[in-house]
Amino acid sequence: MVLRFLAIGDYQRPVGEDLLLGVCQSGVSNILEELLPILARRLGSKYIKWPTTREERQVYLDLTDGTQIGITSPTQEHLYLNRKGFHSINASLICDHEQKFIYVDARHPGATHDAAIWALSEERKFLFNINRTQHERCLILGDSGYPLEPWLITPYRNARTDEQIRFNSNFSKIRTIIENSIGVLKNRWRVLLTSERTLRYRPIKMARIINCCVALHNFCKLENIPDIEGDFVISYDEEDDIFQEYGQSALREEGEYNRELLKRYIM
Repeated sequence: MVLRFLAIGDYQRPVGEDLLLGVCQSGVSNILEELLPILARRLGSKYIKWPTTREERQVYLDLTDGTQIGITSPTQEHLYLNRKGFHSINASLICDHEQKFIYVDARHPGATHDAAIWALSEERKFLFNINRTQHERCLILGDSGYPLEPWLITPYRNARTDEQIRFNSNFSKIRTIIENSIGVLKNRWRVLLTSERTLRYRPIKMARIINCCVALHNFCKLENIPDIEGDFVISYDEEDDIFQEYGQSALREEGEYNRELLKRYIM
């Protein structure tokens, strides 16, 4: 029942009736209330894994992005009103080259900028520490909504030279991995699709739903379950909310150096 609810994204009454289980809406609600925290915790710890060893981190470049998951108007609604004009949670995601998510943070209101979520994340602290204490160069690729840092590479802004334009083009092609991953996630677990309906749940419950869906997405990838064809795509304005640079010039300079190194591999 829980899997069907996540997969079809329907209201609770049709979910109970569709499976011919004779479960009323309140029954479905109670089941979700009881199981979602357990599934989010157990599935998340098993299937969403941050690379903890140097060997794991050297296998690939990771890619990060945020996506808006619609919710009904909550308390302190102004915090959840995103720049597209609807209430949402801004879910921050990082995936690897196999479209498996190694990180999800679904705690932040829709009005929160991607860069602000990144600045507060434990993963940024982790990358900062291994960069400074172990001199390890581990790179994540982000769009223009993120700051350029030694461990977070972004495209050139206002690219002028042919070399910069080619780099941005190749960079964008690599970043389709995260965009396609989010598309696959939402097409399989349609409870996350804002375009179909907005579910009436508190932000904390929606965060658990998002975490469950991400963990189940990784399970499907590990088990080689075919992706589900769908019509969800990342719109350009969602993925490119330009980050306004401020301070941290030393980090940016080191990020520019690492971007030049990356250029050798993707040009």
